[in-house]
Amino acid sequence: MKFIVHLALLLCALANGSAQAAQIFNYSYTFDTGEVISGSFSGIANGNLISGLSNITANFNGTPFIGSGNLFSAAYTGSGFGGSAVVSIDGLQSNFIFGPDSNFAEYFYVIPWAGGIGAQAYIPAVGYIDYVNTHYIPSNWHVTAAIPEPETYAMLLAGLGLLGFTARRRKQAA
Repeated sequence: MKFIVHLALLLCALANGSAQAAQIFNYSYTFDTGEVISGSFSGIANGNLISGLSNITANFNGTPFIGSGNLFSAAYTGSGFGGSAVVSIDGLQSNFIFGPDSNFAEYFYVIPWAGGIGAQAYIPAVGYIDYVNTHYIPSNWHVTAAIPEPETYAMLLAGLGLLGFTARRRKQAA
Protein backbone atom coordinates (compact mmCIF):
# COMPACT_ATOMS: atom_id res chain seq x y z
CA MET A 1 0.00 0.00 0.00
CA LYS A 2 2.81 2.42 0.86
CA PHE A 3 4.33 1.69 -2.53
CA ILE A 4 1.16 2.88 -4.29
CA VAL A 5 1.03 6.07 -2.21
CA HIS A 6 4.68 6.82 -2.97
CA LEU A 7 4.10 6.08 -6.65
CA ALA A 8 1.09 8.45 -6.69
CA LEU A 9 3.13 11.21 -5.07
CA LEU A 10 5.95 10.67 -7.54
CA LEU A 11 3.51 10.84 -10.48
CA CYS A 12 2.04 14.08 -9.13
CA ALA A 13 5.51 15.59 -8.74
CA LEU A 14 6.48 14.54 -12.26
CA ALA A 15 3.25 15.93 -13.69
CA ASN A 16 3.83 19.23 -11.92
CA GLY A 17 7.46 19.41 -13.09
CA SER A 18 6.64 18.67 -16.71
CA ALA A 19 3.84 21.23 -16.68
CA GLN A 20 6.37 23.91 -15.72
CA ALA A 21 9.18 22.72 -17.99
CA ALA A 22 7.96 24.39 -21.19
CA GLN A 23 5.03 26.64 -21.86
CA ILE A 24 3.51 28.14 -24.96
CA PHE A 25 3.59 31.93 -25.12
CA ASN A 26 1.83 34.31 -27.47
CA TYR A 27 3.48 37.62 -28.34
CA SER A 28 2.78 40.74 -30.37
CA TYR A 29 4.53 44.00 -31.13
CA THR A 30 2.84 46.97 -32.78
CA PHE A 31 5.26 49.28 -34.55
CA ASP A 32 4.65 53.01 -34.39
CA THR A 33 3.62 52.76 -38.07
CA GLY A 34 0.70 50.48 -37.08
CA GLU A 35 2.23 47.27 -38.48
CA VAL A 36 1.87 44.25 -36.17
CA ILE A 37 4.21 41.29 -35.70
CA SER A 38 2.57 38.51 -33.71
CA GLY A 39 3.06 34.81 -33.10
CA SER A 40 3.90 32.21 -30.51
CA PHE A 41 6.77 30.12 -29.20
CA SER A 42 7.51 27.46 -26.60
CA GLY A 43 9.92 28.35 -23.86
CA ILE A 44 10.91 28.06 -20.22
CA ALA A 45 9.94 31.00 -18.02
CA ASN A 46 12.20 32.03 -15.15
CA GLY A 47 10.82 35.21 -13.63
CA ASN A 48 10.70 37.89 -16.34
CA LEU A 49 12.87 35.93 -18.81
CA ILE A 50 11.89 33.16 -21.21
CA SER A 51 14.63 31.00 -22.71
CA GLY A 52 14.93 27.69 -24.55
CA LEU A 53 12.77 29.00 -27.40
CA SER A 54 11.34 26.55 -29.94
CA ASN A 55 8.28 26.11 -32.19
CA ILE A 56 8.50 29.80 -33.10
CA THR A 57 5.84 31.37 -35.30
CA ALA A 58 5.69 34.93 -36.61
CA ASN A 59 3.08 36.79 -38.63
CA PHE A 60 3.29 40.20 -40.25
CA ASN A 61 -0.18 41.79 -40.22
CA GLY A 62 -1.62 38.25 -40.16
CA THR A 63 0.58 36.83 -42.95
CA PRO A 64 2.92 34.06 -41.72
CA PHE A 65 6.68 34.37 -42.12
CA ILE A 66 8.34 31.84 -44.41
CA GLY A 67 8.82 28.66 -42.33
CA SER A 68 6.60 29.93 -39.52
CA GLY A 69 6.31 27.29 -36.80
CA ASN A 70 9.95 26.34 -37.11
CA LEU A 71 11.68 29.71 -37.19
CA PHE A 72 15.35 30.12 -36.38
CA SER A 73 16.22 32.26 -33.35
CA ALA A 74 19.42 33.83 -32.08
CA ALA A 75 20.62 36.58 -29.74
CA TYR A 76 22.50 39.75 -30.62
CA THR A 77 26.12 39.39 -29.50
CA GLY A 78 27.30 42.96 -30.16
CA SER A 79 28.83 42.12 -33.52
CA GLY A 80 26.19 39.84 -35.03
CA PHE A 81 23.64 37.21 -34.18
CA GLY A 82 24.39 33.90 -32.45
CA GLY A 83 23.81 32.10 -29.20
CA SER A 84 20.54 31.56 -27.39
CA ALA A 85 17.67 34.00 -27.84
CA VAL A 86 15.90 35.38 -24.77
CA VAL A 87 12.46 36.98 -24.55
CA SER A 88 11.40 39.04 -21.56
CA ILE A 89 7.79 39.41 -20.55
CA ASP A 90 8.12 43.19 -20.22
CA GLY A 91 10.25 43.37 -23.38
CA LEU A 92 12.97 45.43 -21.73
CA GLN A 93 15.45 42.54 -21.48
CA SER A 94 14.60 40.82 -24.75
CA ASN A 95 17.45 39.83 -27.02
CA PHE A 96 16.19 37.85 -30.00
CA ILE A 97 15.84 37.66 -33.72
CA PHE A 98 13.30 35.37 -35.41
CA GLY A 99 13.65 34.38 -39.05
CA PRO A 100 13.28 31.42 -41.41
CA ASP A 101 17.01 30.58 -41.25
CA SER A 102 20.37 31.98 -40.19
CA ASN A 103 20.52 34.16 -43.34
CA PHE A 104 17.64 36.30 -42.02
CA ALA A 105 16.14 37.07 -45.42
CA GLU A 106 12.99 37.88 -43.42
CA TYR A 107 13.15 38.69 -39.71
CA PHE A 108 11.83 40.37 -36.57
CA TYR A 109 14.08 41.39 -33.72
CA VAL A 110 14.07 43.10 -30.35
CA ILE A 111 17.65 43.63 -29.19
CA PRO A 112 19.78 45.80 -26.90
CA TRP A 113 20.83 48.78 -29.00
CA ALA A 114 22.86 51.91 -28.16
CA GLY A 115 22.07 51.82 -24.45
CA GLY A 116 18.42 50.96 -25.00
CA ILE A 117 16.30 48.51 -26.95
CA GLY A 118 15.69 48.45 -30.70
CA ALA A 119 12.92 46.71 -32.61
CA GLN A 120 12.92 46.09 -36.34
CA ALA A 121 11.36 43.83 -38.92
CA TYR A 122 12.32 43.16 -42.50
CA ILE A 123 9.69 41.72 -44.82
CA PRO A 124 10.86 41.37 -48.46
CA ALA A 125 7.58 42.59 -49.96
CA VAL A 126 7.40 45.58 -47.59
CA GLY A 127 10.99 46.41 -46.66
CA TYR A 128 12.22 47.59 -43.28
CA ILE A 129 9.80 48.59 -40.55
CA ASP A 130 10.84 50.74 -37.59
CA TYR A 131 14.50 51.40 -38.30
CA VAL A 132 16.93 50.88 -35.49
CA ASN A 133 17.25 54.63 -34.85
CA THR A 134 13.61 54.78 -33.73
CA HIS A 135 13.27 53.56 -30.19
CA TYR A 136 11.51 50.50 -28.94
CA ILE A 137 8.16 51.21 -27.28
CA PRO A 138 7.67 48.81 -24.32
CA SER A 139 3.91 49.42 -24.15
CA ASN A 140 3.61 48.03 -27.69
CA TRP A 141 5.06 44.65 -26.60
CA HIS A 142 2.79 41.93 -25.20
CA VAL A 143 3.65 38.39 -24.09
CA THR A 144 1.08 36.10 -22.50
CA ALA A 145 1.22 32.46 -21.48
CA ALA A 146 -1.15 30.35 -23.53
CA ILE A 147 -3.81 28.32 -21.77
CA PRO A 148 -2.27 25.09 -20.40
CA GLU A 149 -2.62 22.07 -22.63
CA PRO A 150 -5.27 19.46 -21.74
CA GLU A 151 -2.55 16.87 -21.13
CA THR A 152 -1.38 18.86 -18.11
CA TYR A 153 -4.83 18.75 -16.55
CA ALA A 154 -5.17 15.06 -17.42
CA MET A 155 -1.91 14.22 -15.63
CA LEU A 156 -2.93 16.24 -12.58
CA LEU A 157 -6.37 14.63 -12.42
CA ALA A 158 -4.88 11.14 -12.86
CA GLY A 159 -2.51 11.75 -9.94
CA LEU A 160 -5.28 13.08 -7.73
CA GLY A 161 -7.54 10.19 -8.72
CA LEU A 162 -4.83 7.70 -7.79
CA LEU A 163 -4.41 9.37 -4.40
CA GLY A 164 -8.18 9.22 -3.83
CA PHE A 165 -8.26 5.56 -4.86
CA THR A 166 -5.49 4.62 -2.43
CA ALA A 167 -7.13 6.59 0.40
CA ARG A 168 -10.42 4.79 -0.20
CA ARG A 169 -8.74 1.37 -0.24
CA ARG A 170 -6.92 2.22 2.97
CA LYS A 171 -10.20 3.24 4.61
CA GLN A 172 -11.91 0.01 3.47
CA ALA A 173 -9.02 -2.12 4.77
CA ALA A 174 -9.22 -0.47 8.19
